Amino acid sequence: PGSGREQKSGNGGVTAMSVRPVALEQSGPESWLDIYRGLRLGGILQSTVANCLLVGRQGRELHFILDEHNSTLYDDSHQQRMADILSDYFGEPVQVRIQLGQVIGETPSAWVARLKRERQAQALNAMRKDANVQELIGCFEATLREDTVEPVVESLVEYRDSP
Repeated sequence: PGSGREQKSGNGGVTAMSVRPVALEQSGPESWLDIYRGLRLGGILQSTVANCLLVGRQGRELHFILDEHNSTLYDDSHQQRMADILSDYFGEPVQVRIQLGQVIGETPSAWVARLKRERQAQALNAMRKDANVQELIGCFEATLREDTVEPVVESLVEYRDSP
């Protein structure tokens, strides 16, 4: 999902991306991350939605698979609450069908986890290659404590962390 532009935000140095809304007619599995990033979510419902994968749309009915390994907080009311939030997002009423199952693809939650791993790997690689760090290691026979290295910018996109 690269359909936005980066902006600085005031939330602890996280860089946010503005996301263009996706029209219902263009919604589908390939646009789910962009749709998700445009939703206003919180609490337990956020966890449910972040672990869902949009698998199809028939008219105004959206079909989701909820990752069975991350479904312990799910209850049937989430289906209607998610429909209400998506109806607000699309500006027209939609129905939502959520089925528990094995997810084949990247849910928003998995996407966030992957981004965090990638940023962590980049930060660690930058520290290993940094000339000043290498000089300190050489002069003082120091070691780089890799478990203490953290990215300066937590993420390149605004995300909602479900776990």
